[in-house]
Order: sequence, then C-alpha cells, then structure tokens
Amino acid sequence: MFRVALVGLWLTLSACSGGGSSIDDTPTGAGVVGTAAIEVINASADAPDLTMIMNDDNLVAGLAFKEAGFVQVDSQVLDLQLQGMMVQGAVNVSDPLEISAAADDRVSIIAADVFDQLQTIVLVEPRAEVDSNQVRLRWVHAATNTAMVDILVGDAAASLNDLAPVATLGFTEAAEAMLWSEGESRIWITLAGDPEQVLFDTGVVSLTGGSDLVVSLVQNTGAGPAPVVMLASTGNDYFVLRDQATEAEVRVVHASAQIDQIAWQLSSDSQTVAATATTSGEDSETSADDERVGTESLLTFGQATPYERVVSGTNTFGVRPARSEQRQESLASFALGGSYSAIVFNTADALKTLVLADDRRAVASMGKLRWVHTATLAGVVDIELQPVDSDVTASVVNRLSLAEASDYLVLVPGDYEVVVKRIEDGMPVMDPILVNVATRSVATALLLDGADLTTPLAIIALDELAASEQDHADEAD
Repeated sequence: MFRVALVGLWLTLSACSGGGSSIDDTPTGAGVVGTAAIEVINASADAPDLTMIMNDDNLVAGLAFKEAGFVQVDSQVLDLQLQGMMVQGAVNVSDPLEISAAADDRVSIIAADVFDQLQTIVLVEPRAEVDSNQVRLRWVHAATNTAMVDILVGDAAASLNDLAPVATLGFTEAAEAMLWSEGESRIWITLAGDPEQVLFDTGVVSLTGGSDLVVSLVQNTGAGPAPVVMLASTGNDYFVLRDQATEAEVRVVHASAQIDQIAWQLSSDSQTVAATATTSGEDSETSADDERVGTESLLTFGQATPYERVVSGTNTFGVRPARSEQRQESLASFALGGSYSAIVFNTADALKTLVLADDRRAVASMGKLRWVHTATLAGVVDIELQPVDSDVTASVVNRLSLAEASDYLVLVPGDYEVVVKRIEDGMPVMDPILVNVATRSVATALLLDGADLTTPLAIIALDELAASEQDHADEAD
C-alpha cells in the first residue's frame, strides 16, 4: 500500500538558489540499499522551472514543465521546499514539505495545478520488484484542464467498448498500483462514465517488462487534438506518451522585403499543405489578396499563416516569388507534437527559409519574447529592451546575425523601449519603438528590411506582442 498526501501551496519571495538542472545520476530503478529514491515531477502547465530544496541545497534543480528529476537520499524525515524560478528570483511555492522516507522507499512528488495555486501530490511506497514479463502502473491525475476521467487499458487488439476502467480519477487523485503484461498495449482516457467521450488514445504502444511507472496525466500545451498527454516516470528516467492523432504544426511567415507575394507549399510523402494566409493576429479568413495557385498558397510580405497541422518527420518546403518559376526547396524536420515557424527571407533571387521550433506555452506572471533577424541590410546587431519602469532590469540580445534567432527572453510584463544597434559602428538601424509585453504572453518579433529592400528597417510582431512605431520621447509627450 502506498501513502498519498495532497499539499496546498502559497507564494513568498526569497533569494534565488540555483541555475540549471542538477540531478544525481545514480540509477534509482533497483535502488541503493538503505536510501530513499526521490523523483520530482513538474506537471504544472504554466509553471516556470521548478527547484526542490533540502537543507538549503538544491535537491533537484531547473525542472521545466513535463520534466522529472531524480536523486537518492539517506532514509530520514525530509524537510523540503519547492521553488519557482522567476525573473526576479526564486519564489517559494509551498510551506516546507515534511515527508518520512524509510530505507528503500520511492517518493514521488508531483507539482500540479496552475502556478498561482500550485499543489503537490506526494506518493510514498516501498520500491517494488517487478517481474520481467510485467509492468507496474500507478496513475495520477495532474491535468487541471480535465474533469474526472476513466483510464482503460487493453492489449493491442482490444476494443474500447469491451473494457472496464482500471481507474477513475479526479484532479490530484492517484490510483492504486496495478500490474499489466509487458508488450503491445493500448491506453484510453475517457470522461468518467462516458466511454463515447474519448479524450486520449495512445494507439498501440509497447510497454517494457520490469518497468515500474508513475504515469501522470498532464495538460497538453503542444500540437495535437488531445487535451492531455501522459508523463511517465520510471524512477530514473521519464518519457511522454501522446495521443495517436498527434502530428506537428507549422505557420509560414513572409519576411522577404523585395517580394510582394510568395507562393509556398509544404509536402511529405503523405500530405500536402498550402494554407490560406492571414495577416498576423487576424482571424483566418480568405481575402481578395489570398488565393490558391494549384497546390500552392500565396502569402503577402509581412503576413503569417495560422498554424496548420503537418505530418511529423521530414517534409519538403517549396517557395518561390509569385511572379517567378524559380522555386527554392529545402527539407524541414518536425517533431511529434512540436510547433514551428517557417520564415521566408532574403533577396528575390536567393530566397531562404529559416525553420524555428516555437514555444507556445504561457508562463504565470511573466512574458516570453524571441527575436529573429531577417533584415539583409542590418548587419550584426544588438537588441536592447529598456523597461519604461526603471525598477526592472534591461534585457539585451547580443550579436544577432542574419538568419539567427535569440532564445526566448523571459520578461517582467510591461512596456519596453526597443533599440536595435549595428555592431559595426554602434548606430541604430531604425527608430526606437515601444512594445508591450503582456502577462502570460508568448511572442516572436522579426527584424526585417523595409519594403522593396529599403530603410528604415521594420519590426513585425507575431503572436501577442503589441508594437507602436513611436519613439520614447513621442510617447512621453
């Protein structure tokens, strides 16, 4: 029998206590005799990176959403503190957790719910020896966006209608452990009591014999139709199971200032995508300027398409000026469940496509902003973001070259004056602009040439970034 505790959380501000991931890599599957195996799982869809503190030291540090960290500790009463790594510093997000861990226990600590009302689900049980022809499964409902559910498990040939639930769980509830045969299986999640309302279906998956899995239902923040994914922890590693209908998604952005319209097409062995374009931020509707050319789509300078579902794996992206037959093709690889931007830039006679993996997950109390350099006239630049609120530290993107993208900057929400300077002489390449970074926003901003390859240069904002072509002095007036 395992013990379950549900702990409510609160927020206080403390000093920052650590950087990237710091995980004891001692295997925990079989366990080290006389020690307890601790696993910390970040299942909070809008949480920043999380760190678990014990005795003022980082027990497990820098866990992003859908990550798990593992460590061995001597058996004892554990005094733990969970922290969120915010821009301003580390934030305590719980009363100290006191957990009694005996020798050879496995302790699973799962952070769930939205960040500002985070909860921890704590499971403590003796480490189990699992036969090589079986799999041990413990189900945990950690998806705040999903009501009470039934979990059903069958073999590869099973029909959902012939199965009874192996667990019925509400949010933050954990099931008793179950044993299942190794090999090919299929897992469904439905609304509780309603097998017609299928929320998730793994399709046929292979379960490895001897595994002891803690499987958390967590919110799906990526591509795909299912509201949840499954985050499975083995005790020393973790992996994600996605709905079988999950593919990838991509949007196309026209950032080549010398070309009024491009014709583009994305294809794989099994699919061709040519979506109707929309101006970034507007509803997806066909306009007089948006027309199909065979299996190609036209896209006007400064526009972006909505995200379109595409087959994961290797795809061929073809693009040409709408008035030319000179087509450029390149290969693009899309991961299962990933979101991407395919940005067309450069001069008309040498079009290029920059494919970037997008982060679409909002983070509580913060905004995220990425910069992409597609301006052929700019040279290498520094991008400075000076907050209008002087109490907030400025952010700088250093030495960004053509066809490069910055990491996502994690910013305190508010207004920022943006200055773009050429490295060569320190001169601005455009007038300063003001942008507003909203709470929980995730945005990409493109630096690009003026229309017809002219100056001044411009910035177009994708997603939730509001830009105004006023300098700071004008705004002050």
